[in-house]
Amino acid sequence: MLTEAQFKTSLYCPELYRLDGNILEVSASQNIIYESIKEVYLLFLKNNLFDFNKDLIKIIKTNIANYHPSLSTIDDIQYLVSWAINIINCYFKIFPITIYTPLATNFSPTVSTEFISLKLELDLILVEDANPSKIHTVNFYPMVTKHIKENDFLISIKIQCLKEIYSHISSNIPVKIHYLSVPSATFRNKSQKNYSFSHVSSGKVKKQHKVNFLNAQKKYLESCDSLHTIPYCPNTNCTKRKECTYG
Repeated sequence: MLTEAQFKTSLYCPELYRLDGNILEVSASQNIIYESIKEVYLLFLKNNLFDFNKDLIKIIKTNIANYHPSLSTIDDIQYLVSWAINIINCYFKIFPITIYTPLATNFSPTVSTEFISLKLELDLILVEDANPSKIHTVNFYPMVTKHIKENDFLISIKIQCLKEIYSHISSNIPVKIHYLSVPSATFRNKSQKNYSFSHVSSGKVKKQHKVNFLNAQKKYLESCDSLHTIPYCPNTNCTKRKECTYG
């Protein structure tokens, strides 16, 4: 089974995919934010969210220990807790929990075609309290720009998939796909207070997306059939750069 991250990684760089790299890998501080938001929703779904602020701080501290274990000073930990609280509060201004109710976290429906079986990756499924009801998905990324909105053909595939899954709510339920990212924490400027998410969204199914999806599947299969040596790579920050060689 091919995951969305693997598929996108292979299209970006076949060698990064071959070396089990991930083009969608996020930083430790981004992981703290993204996982904490999902865990707040899990508490909500289990009816265990009793005190939002206290529960949030507890979740954040646990995730700091999990994803940033190298932090040793109280000052750095306090900064990261404060930074995470402010950013997560910004998120819930975009999606107030009183309006956007969680349906699922880490949802992975499968789309099968003639060529591949692809496991889509959706961090959050929310339903908007509106008339008619609307489905929203949230994906947390290392970086988000308008390029995603224009070029990610999986937006249309996700919309169609979710319309089928949630057809019991409405025969043609509106679906909107959201991509969000936040810059990684910087310990050099602890006085920074301007926190915001980069955010793009789309609720449109485009015919060109289906064509691009088909072409991408063929490109993926071609890259699997043969090894590709990349003679020049300017990405000096690639996590697999030292391993990217055939010897």
